[in-house]
Amino acid sequence: MRFQSIFAASVAAVAISSIFASSARAITYSVGNNPGGTSAVVEVDSGPFGGNNPSFTLTAGVDQDPASGNLLKDFTQTSQGSGGPNSGLSSGRDVPIDETFSNDGTETWTAWDEAVVSQTDFGGPMGPGFLFDTSVTVSRNGTTLTPGVDYTLTGTTFTQFGNSGYESLTISFSPGSQIQPSDMLRIQKNIHEVFGDGNVWTLGEAARVAEFPSAVPEPATLGLVAMTVLATGFRRRRR
Repeated sequence: MRFQSIFAASVAAVAISSIFASSARAITYSVGNNPGGTSAVVEVDSGPFGGNNPSFTLTAGVDQDPASGNLLKDFTQTSQGSGGPNSGLSSGRDVPIDETFSNDGTETWTAWDEAVVSQTDFGGPMGPGFLFDTSVTVSRNGTTLTPGVDYTLTGTTFTQFGNSGYESLTISFSPGSQIQPSDMLRIQKNIHEVFGDGNVWTLGEAARVAEFPSAVPEPATLGLVAMTVLATGFRRRRR
């Protein structure tokens, strides 16, 4: 039996019914990492039922907002699998994810974070129901970025029960490759269902993933912080 959770029970999820393709320009979402903020939920399917080569494609606009919750995406398995209808996709089978995000805000993104939210039962202990491969391709404005030069990829790996992959990952951009306002960020990776929980990726089952960008504060925000610090220090000196 599979379980799904959102980081905090208090997070109010707003369901978005649209399914996006790479050729369509998506709605812009306010996205942050505030556990008390509202998260947007996007449904993405793996293609029409009956296919045996599933993949996920998403295009979305993102406006980084510290007050908002994560962008939550439900990657739903809608292919029949190699064993015919309702057979599902076997554990460990890679399914490509190709996502393009436009920076529709005014902040510069310094990093992009992703985490698997879906949990599963490994005969007692709980763990991630899905994992990302450790191989990721990152592009900015149509140009493929070089790992170790343009960005650094780090992650939390899960290696129990015969598994190997990222439960969460962070793409940290070098100063010259940060995602500026109006830039396009493309991330290509694979996701698979885990071993050891006694089931496969069944038809209609969703892998929930949370994502958000980290951003450099706007100059006006930095100025406000500096003024606050100075004012606080001035008041302290007068006490």
